[in-house]
Amino acid sequence: MHELIESLQSIAGRAAPPPPADLAAAMAGAVAAMEQTDDDVRPRDQLGRPGGLVRLHPRMPCVVVPDVHARADLVLAVLAMPEPGGGLPTGSGCVVDALAAGRVQLVFVGDYVHAEGRARGRWFDAFDEYQGGFERHDAMDREMAESLNTLEIVARLKAAFPQNVHALKGNHENIANEERDGNMPFGKFVYEGAMVAEYMDLFYQGAAFDSVYRFEKTLPLIAIGDFYIVGHAEPERFYAVDEVVGYRDRPEVVRGLTWTANDEAEPDSVTRMLDAYLPDVVCEERVYLGGHRPVGGRYHLRAGGRYVQIHNPDRSIVAILDRPPFDPERDVVEVPPIARGPEETD
Repeated sequence: MHELIESLQSIAGRAAPPPPADLAAAMAGAVAAMEQTDDDVRPRDQLGRPGGLVRLHPRMPCVVVPDVHARADLVLAVLAMPEPGGGLPTGSGCVVDALAAGRVQLVFVGDYVHAEGRARGRWFDAFDEYQGGFERHDAMDREMAESLNTLEIVARLKAAFPQNVHALKGNHENIANEERDGNMPFGKFVYEGAMVAEYMDLFYQGAAFDSVYRFEKTLPLIAIGDFYIVGHAEPERFYAVDEVVGYRDRPEVVRGLTWTANDEAEPDSVTRMLDAYLPDVVCEERVYLGGHRPVGGRYHLRAGGRYVQIHNPDRSIVAILDRPPFDPERDVVEVPPIARGPEETD
């Protein structure tokens, strides 16, 4: 494990974006791991492709990591945190050792790229570079270093622990900034999606771009545990198993599970999903976790307390799912951060 951690730390410490060959290799390894998932873990669609649903190991603690947004330090901090035990992170080892021993599972809810508010000023600097055709690209290089190096780390974790690490799709998994297959072009501060797509076209043509694109298309949408569902966003409506498994041909399913804003979901969507996917679990013990929309503290409750949002872009928050019932006061915890350089300012 020391060799793996040293490798991931080296990737996180790069000042430059990854070499195209390294990125392509990491993405290809993660795609291979996803495509080789057993059918009982990830049911296949009618064309034999891995579907949008992952069934997690029963009776195994799970660490849920909300939106990453180019925070490699968050991923490394999660790997170094104490192994979950008894519902709290009080085990004797650390998460990466527990992954290697098959004692814990890790689920990322998506959004691996695009730094958020901490890089707001950098995005405006990069926008000036974008308008100049990226003849200069220092600011965009810094953004893409954080984003692509973090993406490579997640991909290498998936390849290293294919049975215990699961990366879900978020709305930012759209490297081409396309409007198809449930994706929509993205822009928050400026035109981040278009800027990233242009940068990739200039500096990562061919295998590197294709491998990231294929990685995004292969990511599942939701993960089902003993008493919980994990997804990127609150479900816009109820989605039956066959719809989620066949997500590649159902763009409305992709969009409805990755793009739903607060108050856009049908009132009973969470309850119906829990009823359908966890029919044998006591109602009071079922919970649906997601990220997507930021929260001000450690978590925010929606859908009568059944849906728990845990994405705080300014804090290193994770959820520990070990035993029912899920108690957000106990089970949503802050991971000690790993120090990094000065953050970007406005």
